[in-house]
Amino acid sequence: MGNHWVLIRFANAQDRMMVCDKRPFFVNGLNFVLKPWVVFFDPYASEIVKVDQWIRIPRLPWEFSDVEILSDLLQKLGPITRVDQNTLLRLKGRFARVCVNIDITRPLPSSLIVTNCGLSTRVPLIYEGLHEVCPLCGGDSHQLETCPKLPVSKKVKVLVERFDAQGVSVANKVAGSSSVGPSNPLDT
Repeated sequence: MGNHWVLIRFANAQDRMMVCDKRPFFVNGLNFVLKPWVVFFDPYASEIVKVDQWIRIPRLPWEFSDVEILSDLLQKLGPITRVDQNTLLRLKGRFARVCVNIDITRPLPSSLIVTNCGLSTRVPLIYEGLHEVCPLCGGDSHQLETCPKLPVSKKVKVLVERFDAQGVSVANKVAGSSSVGPSNPLDT
């Protein structure tokens, strides 16, 4: 069809539903996104905004491995499309695995806070197979600091959220600068 779009026709509605129920699909490690046909589809103007993405949630307390609870926890990311069978049956306790329809135009959180009975804990979110891309231009061959579309005359402040053993730490970094603040908050 042009612009890397492919038209897939199904013999019947059952085949279409079977394929849609098995999503997401990956080809060479990249998301293969299925969109329903729309009238006057223009492959050069159409954009992919949402993709189905598998997310692993390690260190999630056991009692939160329920579909309704997972839906509530992940509602800011998007609707759940599938839940891994091991998570549903609670066969493995190392992590929960959920497929969520995420908006790829917004920044994705690296963790979430789980609260119950006045207690809270922060758990990391691992996006399976999601490639790191430049947040400015979408290119995968460089990071923001070396993006060719980055204005040279202006300094850009980048906020990076990292998950470490103590919890979430926030590091401020200025593009083009090699100075780094103290690694220990007690050093300030």
